[in-house]
Amino acid sequence: MSDPEVVEIDQATERWSEVWLADGTHLRVKLSVFSVYRLPGQFDAAGNQVYNINWVPVVAEVRPPPGSKP
Repeated sequence: MSDPEVVEIDQATERWSEVWLADGTHLRVKLSVFSVYRLPGQFDAAGNQVYNINWVPVVAEVRPPPGSKP
């Protein structure tokens, strides 16, 4: 098996997902990709090239439910 190959990120669009919970809490979350590696010679069951993606979850805004105390 060959070593993973770094694939530079040319452009990225990281969109926010907004989640409203039953208790009134509002969350804004996204996944931020910081590196991508191609795994040479490795393919999934459909024949697609396999990549290893390093990412971090980001929570930028949390609004607690109305009337809650800190």
